Amino acid sequence: MSGIPGTLLNKVIMPRVGDPRDVRSLYLEEHPRNPRPAHTVDRSTVHIPGLSEVSFGTYFNAFPASYWRRWTAVDRVRLRLLVDGPCRVAVHRSKADGTHVHVRDLAADGPGRTVLITTLDLDPFEDGGWYWFDLLTPGPDAAVLHSGGWYADGDVAGPVTATVGMPTFDRPADCVAALRELATDDDLLTMLDGVVVVDQGTDRVAGNPDLGEARRALGGRLRVVEQPNLGGSGGFARVVHEALRTSAEQIVFMDDDVLVEPESVRRSLVFAACARQPVLVGAQMLDLHTRTTLRTMGEVIDRDRFVWVAAPGTEYDHDLAAAPLRGTPWLHRRVDVDYNGWWTCVIPRSVAREVGLPLPLFLKWDDAEYCLRAARAGVPTVAVPGVAVWHEPWSDKDHAVDWQAYFHQRNRLIVTALYGPARLPVGLLRHSLRVSVRHLLSLEYSTVAVRNLAVDDFLAGPSELFPGLATARERVQSARTGYPDAHVARSVTDLPGVKDGGVRPVLGPARPARSVRALVGALAHNARRPADLAAPQGSVSAGHAKWWVLGRLDGVAVVTADGRGVVYRRRHRRTFWTLLAGVLRGHLRLAARYPAARRAWRRAHAELSGARAWGEYFATTETSGDR
Repeated sequence: MSGIPGTLLNKVIMPRVGDPRDVRSLYLEEHPRNPRPAHTVDRSTVHIPGLSEVSFGTYFNAFPASYWRRWTAVDRVRLRLLVDGPCRVAVHRSKADGTHVHVRDLAADGPGRTVLITTLDLDPFEDGGWYWFDLLTPGPDAAVLHSGGWYADGDVAGPVTATVGMPTFDRPADCVAALRELATDDDLLTMLDGVVVVDQGTDRVAGNPDLGEARRALGGRLRVVEQPNLGGSGGFARVVHEALRTSAEQIVFMDDDVLVEPESVRRSLVFAACARQPVLVGAQMLDLHTRTTLRTMGEVIDRDRFVWVAAPGTEYDHDLAAAPLRGTPWLHRRVDVDYNGWWTCVIPRSVAREVGLPLPLFLKWDDAEYCLRAARAGVPTVAVPGVAVWHEPWSDKDHAVDWQAYFHQRNRLIVTALYGPARLPVGLLRHSLRVSVRHLLSLEYSTVAVRNLAVDDFLAGPSELFPGLATARERVQSARTGYPDAHVARSVTDLPGVKDGGVRPVLGPARPARSVRALVGALAHNARRPADLAAPQGSVSAGHAKWWVLGRLDGVAVVTADGRGVVYRRRHRRTFWTLLAGVLRGHLRLAARYPAARRAWRRAHAELSGARAWGEYFATTETSGDR
C-alpha cells in the first residue's frame, strides 16, 4: 500500500477462503441483479464481473468516520484504491440518522492498473456516520480491486509497538489457532513487540503439536508463562505485569477462545496511537456460532441496579446479513460506552502504569471495573465499529446459574462499593432479591447458595481476596456439590424414567397482577410436601425453564444452555425455605452494613490493584517457568 503519505487507518479486506457465504456480507454486499458473484482472490483482492455492482458499505469495510472524528487527531482521510480494468467508484457517507449522501465519483477508464485517490473531510460526523464506496463495472469487462485502504491525510501516528496477552485455561487448540491467525497479517506483525500466553490450565499449551508452527510464524515473539488458575483477572494481571517489563506502548488483552480478525487488532492499535488522549480501545463482539450477528455494539453500567446493559440506542444480537449496515439507521449513530469486555481490548502502557493492574476478582466484572477506574482517571473506553472478534455468546453458557454466579454477585457488589453511592442503591437491592427468588423458584438451589455466600464474602471485606484467589473456583464449586442442580448428566436418557418433553411451556405473566398471582401460587406450591418422584416429571429446554413453570413442579430435567448436558432439578421444601431465609437475612445485613463495607473496599482498592501487590503475589505463586 505504498505510494501515498499518511498513516494507514483501515485496510479494505476480503473474507477468508472457506468462510461461509453469509459471512461475506460483513465484507462486501453484492447487488441482486449482478450476473455472477464477485470472486475474492485473497484477503485484499476481489474480481468483479462486468455489469455488476458491489458495495463496500459493510461492517468491516465502511469507515466509521464519527469515531475517528470524535476521538482522534485525524481530521481528513484519503481513500486509496488500486484497481485494474474499467470501473466507477461511488463514494458515499451517512448521517447519524442513517440517511445516505452521495459524495463523489472516481473512474478508471481502461485496462491496466489505476490508483484512485480522493480526500474526504470528517467535519460532518460529530454525532455519527460512516464513509464507504461502491464499485461498479458499467460494461461487459470485469474489474479487479487489488487493494484498498483508508489513510490519514498525513502521518498522525508514529511507530506502534504492542504486546498481545492471552490467558488460557484448558483450551490449547483454540489458543494456538488464535496465535496462528494473528501471524497471518504481516502489517500487524510489524507492530507486535511480543505475544504472551498465560497458561493456567492442566491441559498445557506447550503440549499442543501445532504450537511450534505458531511460534515460528510469530517470529520469536511468543512467550508462554505457566501459573495456577487465577481466573481471567489473574491471567490478565500477569499479562500487564509481563508487558510493563518491555518497551511496548500498547497492551492488547485477548481471550483464548476467539476467532480473530487480525486487521481488527491492527486497526485498534492504530486508533489508540492516533487518539488525542489516552483511550482504551475495545473490540466489538460478533457471535462465534452465527457469525454475521453483532452480539453487542457497546455496553454501559446501569447505575441504579449496577448491571451491564446495551448502550442507549443499540440492540443485542443484530444480524448484519439480514439487516446490513447501510439499511440499519441505529448503526450509524456514534455510541459511547462505559467499558469493553476483554475478549479484545487495547490498554495503553501509560494507563496501566497510572491506574494499575486488574483487581484480583478471579472473573466477572474485572473488565468493567478496570474501565470505570480508567474513566475516573480521565481515560475513556471506545468500542470502535469495524474492530471486532468472534466470541461464544453468553446465551450459550450457564454462567448465571453455575459456579460463576458467585462471582457475578460478589464482584458486582465490589464494583458498586467502588463506584456507586454512599448507600446501597435501592435498585440493586431490589434486583438482587428478585433474582435470588427467581433462582429458588426455578429449583436452582446451588445458585442461591453461592449467591448467599457471595454477599457474606463481600461484607467480610477485601482481606481474603488475594489469599483465596488460587482456590476461588474450587471453593465455590465445593459449596454447590450438595445440591442436585449442580450435577450435569450427559443426556436426558441417562436419567431413569424421564419423559422427553412432558412439561408444557407457558408464556410469562405479561401484567403485574398476573405476576403476583404466579408468584403466590409458586410459593404456595413450595410450602407443600413434594411428591415422591421416581423420575422427573418431564424435560424442558433451557429457554423454557422459567420460574413460573418450574415453580409449580417437583422435579424436572433441564437441558443446559450449551445443549451438551441435562440437569435434574428437584424440589426440596426445607432447602427452599432455608435458602430463602438466607437470602432475606443476607440482604438485610447487606443494606445495614454496606456503608462500612464500602469504606473498607475503597481503602483497599489501590493496594489490591497495585503492581507491587501483584508482583509479590506472582513471586510467591508456584509456576512452571517460561517456555
